[in-house]
Amino acid sequence: MPLRLVNVTNAREKYINTPHPLSLFQTKGGNNMNTEKTSFFKRHFALIAILILAVALVGAISYILLGKIQANRQIQLQQIAQQGMNYGLQQTIVSLFQQTDNCQVANIYLENVTRQVIDIACLQQPRG
Repeated sequence: MPLRLVNVTNAREKYINTPHPLSLFQTKGGNNMNTEKTSFFKRHFALIAILILAVALVGAISYILLGKIQANRQIQLQQIAQQGMNYGLQQTIVSLFQQTDNCQVANIYLENVTRQVIDIACLQQPRG
């Protein structure tokens, strides 16, 4: 098999004049980056695009995290309010039991309505 010689000069010129596949700003004359002065934006387009995307990503992640933090805070506040309501209700019942234990009348107030509570066992005792 005979060896085939390749013209190195031709291959080099072909390589130099071939546009880079990632280059966005090409002219018919070859690589625009090497032959003409380009603006800052054109030279750094990919970097600027990546920077904008990174800032958008950080913003989106921050927005999601803040939403989750606020939701967790709201759940914690609801749990604290529920615990407070349960404690208040428990203390009210204990107070009613203590007041009606010796056949005393206990008053319950709800806004502008008052009710009197008495133990039924006290009513069933013979009066003497």
